[in-house]
Amino acid sequence: VPVTDVNGHLKGYGTLDGPEPRGVQDGRPYGEQLENERADIARTYRFRAHSMYDPDRYRDKAEIETWRHRDPLALLGDALALLTPPERISTVDCAETRKLPGATDGAVVRYDRWQTPYNVGPMNSLDNPGCNLIVMVKPSRSGGTTVVENYLFKIAKFGPMGHVAWYLNTDDAVRDYCRTVVKPMFELNPDLQARVGTERGDDTDSFKRLSNYPLEFLAAKDSNFRNREPVLMVSDETDAWAKRFAASPKVQIDGRQKRIGSRRKAAILSHADLGWTSGVAAAYEDTSRGIFVMQCPECLGHAAAYATKFWPGVPEFRLHWDANRYVDDP
Repeated sequence: VPVTDVNGHLKGYGTLDGPEPRGVQDGRPYGEQLENERADIARTYRFRAHSMYDPDRYRDKAEIETWRHRDPLALLGDALALLTPPERISTVDCAETRKLPGATDGAVVRYDRWQTPYNVGPMNSLDNPGCNLIVMVKPSRSGGTTVVENYLFKIAKFGPMGHVAWYLNTDDAVRDYCRTVVKPMFELNPDLQARVGTERGDDTDSFKRLSNYPLEFLAAKDSNFRNREPVLMVSDETDAWAKRFAASPKVQIDGRQKRIGSRRKAAILSHADLGWTSGVAAAYEDTSRGIFVMQCPECLGHAAAYATKFWPGVPEFRLHWDANRYVDDP
């Protein structure tokens, strides 16, 4: 077309914005537009130089990057991704088949539900749309935190993703957790890392902009609770928090998520260091008080990883090991 502005030639065809794939819809403008907004109608943008001999010095990189955000292929790809329903997969199956966590000795191993079968129930509860909060009164090294880590991995990979805020007791605890758990999760799962933003500040140890939503790991203190409304809120090791927050972790969750509705999810995980009148145990009393029972492989009896006063007939497991069982006699 031997003119610089072809608006007049397109009046019979509707409004066309070249870089915007939704610019024409049934031959009509996409939305009502003012006349002065039609200056860019029917214009496209060239990302590359005219030829291999063109140094392309007549425009700056910022201008090119601005137009790249309007690339119709990228915009259509994003739109189709939003229209595609997320894959239906359980947290347990996702962890076993899609996630590569790092073991403490440096080996890379898959999650195995049979290592901690009592944690399958809480993961299924997080998958249940009718469950908004799980409270786990847990012993040390029982894999309870992995329950929510696996759920986070699933929604990050398959959606629906949203603002996630994960609270630990101190800044040092946040640094250690991000170094030993969060960083390896992204390093070993490149498809997850590909969803992290590339702008400045989008990818730090304790903050990642994941699928355009903030994923934050924070110390439990007043300034970190304010002005946040996470879809998923995790209160980890609550009985070690500062006293004013440890006493009632559910209060913070209810306050942060009161406007979200049925989509909200939350978890309170801790050892019961504050007894039954405060902390995680007190929050547990406000739930359905579920408890997961498993069978002992030796005596075939049944017990819980952590017994409660609400289930007096269910004993608690005690670790027993015969030091001489596998030692040959001289």
